[in-house]
Amino acid sequence: MEYVLVLGGCTLDKTYYQNKNFSFPKKPNILKTGGKGANQAISASKAGANVVMLTRLSAKKGEKATTKLILQNLKDNMINVDNVELDPDIYNDFSSIYLSSNGDIDLKRMTSAIDSFDDDLIEKYRQLILNAKIVVSQFKAPKSFLHSLIDFCYQNNKTIVLTPTRPDHLKIYDKENADLLNKVTYITANEIECKRIFEGYSIEDAIKKYPNKLIVTLGENGLIYHNGKDIVRLPAFNLGQVVDTAGAGETFVGNFVAGLFRGYTFEQSLIRANVASAMKIQHHSAQNGIPTKKEVDSQINKLIAENAYPQINFSSSIGK
Repeated sequence: MEYVLVLGGCTLDKTYYQNKNFSFPKKPNILKTGGKGANQAISASKAGANVVMLTRLSAKKGEKATTKLILQNLKDNMINVDNVELDPDIYNDFSSIYLSSNGDIDLKRMTSAIDSFDDDLIEKYRQLILNAKIVVSQFKAPKSFLHSLIDFCYQNNKTIVLTPTRPDHLKIYDKENADLLNKVTYITANEIECKRIFEGYSIEDAIKKYPNKLIVTLGENGLIYHNGKDIVRLPAFNLGQVVDTAGAGETFVGNFVAGLFRGYTFEQSLIRANVASAMKIQHHSAQNGIPTKKEVDSQINKLIAENAYPQINFSSSIGK
């Protein structure tokens, strides 16, 4: 069976609401599973891809409930977790989100599991990586691990999609980073990430440097890439009120990857990803509201019926 392999982090997000006396409760008001790796995997699965997760979670006694919750959430979203490692020497990653009464947010992240990713993970699961149709990862794991993963995929002609979550680790003026970027199949970056990586370049110059590779999302201004001849701009889809942008990037990546997995063209996959991302931001939290393949198809059919964006051939991105 062909599959998309996601190597990335899974977390538990703890949200605390400020009390009337301005203090915060000791226990979180909301507990939700998250993590960029998990979000991308869930998005790709909902979009119709077979997804295998490769990650590490804690096997410590005090972490068992959290680990069980994370694993069950992945299983509930039809993701294969047979290769998730349970390690007694690490803690699970989590985010603590403190929401003040005036709307300010204080975010604190604690990482341990993602920091443990190393070359042993690649060596142990080399066959799993080799058998994947597409490999997905985020530049959140240790740089040495990601260098080894990208080199491994490049040497074995594996398609790898990378999200530069820590863009300062990929600045283009470093020759090692420039060589690394040349080995990645697709890079999906937001506007801020792109500007940090390609410091001194305009976004237009950056995408010209990496045609059909670098995809830059621009929020309400859609996305931009270079097709080898021209700059291509795909508009954003305004589907209603924006409720929560958390998880929009992971929804985009998951749907883009699922599109490629299911045989859509590069542009068709981007259109589907763009529509799915616009649908997600109408819902609260990172994972809530990630649309299914059926829901994306329905939304595209609605756009066709309304003759929205006549310059885009929506119909070719339905039915596979």
